Amino acid sequence: AYENNLKFIKPYHNNNILKPNYLEIIQQQAEEYADLVLEGLRAKLAGKLGPVIDRKGGGAIEPHGNVDRHIIRITFPDNSGFTIQSQIVHAVSKNGVFFSRHPLTFHNVIFEDGTRMQTPSADRMQKEFGIDITTKE
Repeated sequence: AYENNLKFIKPYHNNNILKPNYLEIIQQQAEEYADLVLEGLRAKLAGKLGPVIDRKGGGAIEPHGNVDRHIIRITFPDNSGFTIQSQIVHAVSKNGVFFSRHPLTFHNVIFEDGTRMQTPSADRMQKEFGIDITTKE
């Protein structure tokens, strides 16, 4: 962690002094981290939902939400569909490595005949839509 701080702090004897462009460096690091986290979310969604969207012949995808909570409604050509909700959970491994998890929950599940799934779960979504709940991306 100290090595990362050297990007915007220059050691001076026993004191640390901020470099003149420290705000620019912090902004750049924040943008790089945000891009990394979003790419992780995209990879997870593509791994879990891509095969279903392909199998169903495409679909209308409506993203909503904000930085803390992601909501995506997917409606397929056969009028079936569902809403997924996700949020980014930051964690630290027992080895001190920072990582992000992207847990998904399913909501408002509608089958092609118009009926609704009363209590969506990952197991039921795997059975009914073929969503691979074992994908860990």
